[in-house]
Amino acid sequence: MNRLVIIGNGFDMAHGLKTSYMDFINWYWNQRINSFIDYTTPVYKDDLCTLSIKNVYSNRNVISFMKSISIELQQRKISGAEVIKRIKESPEISFSCTPLFNTILQSIEAKGWVDIENDY
Repeated sequence: MNRLVIIGNGFDMAHGLKTSYMDFINWYWNQRINSFIDYTTPVYKDDLCTLSIKNVYSNRNVISFMKSISIELQQRKISGAEVIKRIKESPEISFSCTPLFNTILQSIEAKGWVDIENDY
């Protein structure tokens, strides 16, 4: 006889797995920043957000800025929320995102966490 056991309500996180929505958002930003660093054009776009360099002549500064954020994120010195804040504050980077992703980011900024099902 085969059995299916469904375990929820934090079982995964109680065992140290990085499966929270915040873990996903941090992973997402790490992936986006690294992709942006390796991108050869001043505009990076995926299904959730668009990052673009406002002035092509500031490309080196932006890449250096993004590399420093990437290192801090990988070393867990900053969170995805801090990444968002720094990117929005940068005078050299333009940032826009989809309405759902914007709601998620606002939830992170306001509450420090996100409940994607509720926001959706």
